[in-house]
Amino acid sequence: MTIAIPARGEGWDAEVDDRFGRAKGFLLVDNDSGATRFVQNASHGDADHGAGIGAVQLLVNLGIHTLLANRVGPKAADALAAAGILCFPLAAQRTVAEAWQAYTHENPTL
Repeated sequence: MTIAIPARGEGWDAEVDDRFGRAKGFLLVDNDSGATRFVQNASHGDADHGAGIGAVQLLVNLGIHTLLANRVGPKAADALAAAGILCFPLAAQRTVAEAWQAYTHENPTL
């Protein structure tokens, strides 16, 4: 299972990007192996409208199962639900590592 976290840069110390659709990219975490990789968000800043839908399509293409995000717009939330991607809301996590720790704390069977 692969989990995506919107990030402003690569690695665990990167800041979580509050803008899901316009995030610089996504840190992908393979829950089984712990391997990570950073994927650029092609819709980052390019679209006047629909950046969230573009980001959802990217996640679908990558086979993402779960998204950890601070904020997701209503259209993107609908698209995530339609695609079967679970969205775990974050509260005050500043780094990708903090977001991951919050998620694994809430889901200890991972």
